[in-house]
Amino acid sequence: MQQDKCARPDINRAFFQLAGMYPLRAAGEGAAGKPVLLVLGNTVLWLALFGGTLVFAWGQLRWTTIVVVAGVLFLFIPALFQVIPLRFRDGRNGMAIAGAVLIAALGVLGYLVAGPIAAVHA
Repeated sequence: MQQDKCARPDINRAFFQLAGMYPLRAAGEGAAGKPVLLVLGNTVLWLALFGGTLVFAWGQLRWTTIVVVAGVLFLFIPALFQVIPLRFRDGRNGMAIAGAVLIAALGVLGYLVAGPIAAVHA
């Protein structure tokens, strides 16, 4: 028995839309309108940033500080996301800007891991 591809939901697109990493207006567009590379690139970047931040925090902070900072981030990041204009939140330009911000954040994290923290504590 063959299933109709249009009848079943696209699980991958639904996941990325719920995660806030896939433009909502792209849901009705054809295959040419799907920014798959931007979505995958941003996913790889934020996973690298998340992992690097966890490793850095674990090595530099007490666990209680990590819990408090993580709680504050989870509380206020959604509000900061809502301030961004819709044209940036829902489109290729916004995803490209998010990728640039993630790359900059990875650069800052790499700079901090490289040694300036040791000079501050000395």
